[in-house]
Amino acid sequence: MAGKHNRRYFLAQAGLGVAGLALGGYQATARGYAANEAIQVGCIGTGGRCLQLMHWLQQLPGVKIVAVCDVWDTRLAQARDLAGPDAWATKD
Repeated sequence: MAGKHNRRYFLAQAGLGVAGLALGGYQATARGYAANEAIQVGCIGTGGRCLQLMHWLQQLPGVKIVAVCDVWDTRLAQARDLAGPDAWATKD
């Protein structure tokens, strides 16, 4: 069982969770999103795969990328541009 919990397993489970929200009829209310309906996401290690996931996350209603983190300046700048000006960016 210990070998089953690795990065790929985590990403697969996270993807299934996001897909479940998308397919489950997750909708906003007429006045916006209630506190319990908004999903705030932080992205760590914003390389190629993470940037692709960030594009997909932006298409889901009620999901907002609020923080990005990477040790490389160019990737951090790309992620910050994609997440928006209000997102917190750090190298630590």
